[in-house]
Amino acid sequence: MAREWTKEQQAAIDERDKTLLVSAAAGSGKTATLTERIIRTLTDPAGRGDISRMLVVTFTRSAAAELRNRLSRALRDAMAEGKGVRHLSRQLMLLPGARISTIDSFAAELVRKNAVRLGLSPAFRTADPPEALLLRHSVMNRLIEDCYEGYDDGDIGISGDEFSVLVDCLTGARGDRKLGDLLLSLYQSTQGFVGREQQILSMAKELREDAEKNLPPEKTQWGAYLLAALQSEGEGWQARLRRTAARAAADEGAVAYLPVLDEDREDLAALLAAIPRGYAAAREALGAFRKSRLPALRGEKKTPVAEEVATERTQFFEKFRRPWLEHDLAYTAGEWHDLLPALAGVVGTVGAVLSAFSRRLTAEKRRRNLCEFDDITHGALCLLANKDGTPTPLAAEVGAAFDYIYVDEYQDVNEVQHRIFAAIARAGGRFMVGDVKQSIYSFRGAQPEIFVNLRRSLPPLSAAEGESAATLSLSRNFRSAPPILDFVNLVYGGLMQAVGEGIGYQPEEDALVAGRTETGTPSRVTVAVFEKEKDGAVVKAPEETDEKEPEEDGWG
Repeated sequence: MAREWTKEQQAAIDERDKTLLVSAAAGSGKTATLTERIIRTLTDPAGRGDISRMLVVTFTRSAAAELRNRLSRALRDAMAEGKGVRHLSRQLMLLPGARISTIDSFAAELVRKNAVRLGLSPAFRTADPPEALLLRHSVMNRLIEDCYEGYDDGDIGISGDEFSVLVDCLTGARGDRKLGDLLLSLYQSTQGFVGREQQILSMAKELREDAEKNLPPEKTQWGAYLLAALQSEGEGWQARLRRTAARAAADEGAVAYLPVLDEDREDLAALLAAIPRGYAAAREALGAFRKSRLPALRGEKKTPVAEEVATERTQFFEKFRRPWLEHDLAYTAGEWHDLLPALAGVVGTVGAVLSAFSRRLTAEKRRRNLCEFDDITHGALCLLANKDGTPTPLAAEVGAAFDYIYVDEYQDVNEVQHRIFAAIARAGGRFMVGDVKQSIYSFRGAQPEIFVNLRRSLPPLSAAEGESAATLSLSRNFRSAPPILDFVNLVYGGLMQAVGEGIGYQPEEDALVAGRTETGTPSRVTVAVFEKEKDGAVVKAPEETDEKEPEEDGWG
């Protein structure tokens, strides 16, 4: 029996001429939609596609294997219906060798075939994580020793005094025992960016230029970043305080807190209004918070809701106002200007140390004929894109082999991976699917802001006539019952707004919509609380929920 697709799913399946970014919520049938899109391309009588001319990229080997199995079943089903049996049988035969792989596998194959262009031996091996970690620590420890001793063979470029200032800034009174770990952490955080540690040197240069221009803090790159972060976090707290006040107004005890909560909200609104006026205005508004005492409650008036409201208010001052006032905006505009040259010097020293570390680490890996996964993806980008971002002749050659490029879990790509796909995709030949709310690989360098910025910059498909790229949302959830989705929307609608605009959450588009109706007894939501002893043993198991996972129906 033919499946009924939603309007949005059908649009994602049918669109062939535009680069398409699909924001697919949990349970929205994204894998089924992706599979159907590929099958429709292969069976289209107007111009049957070829599986060997498609690149399908996922983030895990298991996901690649699952997609390959789904395509195998779908091809067999289409053949059973008599849809171009000869053509589809050939596609089924080609499927085992189809380019359905992880990003790392695709990049590794490209680099291995072109290793000589990168100065590598084609027989290089990929270091496993423990080996790579040990090698990094060894190289970093030796570099730190050389910096302390003032030894410089020309690859560091800083003095012993500059390094001592850096040590004092990064470690302070704690000593330098963790200095290597901190520098390695900074190095790792640059690996998903084009230019890697060179970006830090560029940042130092811009800071020095800002200091020389005598710019106000908000006109410098760091000051602008701080104010943008303050704006985003402040808007998140504004939404939280609004919900807290609504809860207080409905409780017989907490209602007494409303006047003080209203003061807090007024102070926060004044801060948000001051941020566009600049650093000094924002700092002054932050320092002007009144922080009045909550009225004391006695007896029955001291309700659980009142205690929760009081806790939320304490967190507002301890987790928001205090850190910003005592750390991020601790200096006056005048003090900021005096300290900016010193900041530029420290950032420059960090960049110099990490650049020297990168060169030494690369040399040692070349000596051992090994690479890390980051080296491979950066190598792939070097092969496909020039320094100015334009595609290389090899990119045109690689891209000519693919009519369509499909990338799953696009919310977890980084800048390097994003540029790789952009370099080889033909106009209108890229299909990207993901959900920024499910980004889980930030610890591995994922940059969900790439997905967010793409989504913001592209027009919706329904209004993209004449455009080469568009975005589309799949919000219907076919996995869970309506009461479960209502609960999820209630919880995560607040959580996503609390983190500000960086996540790109849009309630009208991102809230989950029930894609199936309930029959029989309605599902109920049960919140499970796990209590653990000090040894970690679970002493209280969660209650069971009435909801049962639906049978596999191909919608996920």
